[in-house]
Amino acid sequence: MTDFRLYCEEELSAESVTAIETALQGFVKTDVTLGVEILFVDGAEIQRLNREMRNIDKVTDVLSFPALDGIKGKAIQAKNHPYEIDEEGILTLGSIVICCDRAKEQAEEYGHSY
Repeated sequence: MTDFRLYCEEELSAESVTAIETALQGFVKTDVTLGVEILFVDGAEIQRLNREMRNIDKVTDVLSFPALDGIKGKAIQAKNHPYEIDEEGILTLGSIVICCDRAKEQAEEYGHSY
């Protein structure tokens, strides 16, 4: 079973953290605890990031910034990332930036849950 740690500046309820960590369980085969940074931002901030990082000057729901290259579809083994594992034994996969307002709008547009 994959062990994930979430890093988030926003105060999340224990229920939300458990739901996110449960959703990530089994996401990838690994022998190391994986970390994911989650940032919740407003429309102006995600538009700025989208413009600066992707040259797309508009609001979007989610942006992701991977920290490791060449891992898609592969098992992640600690021995292959000895310098990326922090002092707590966590290998951070990257950051996910979410614009809650846009995510809610898109959920309504597409008829699925937020």
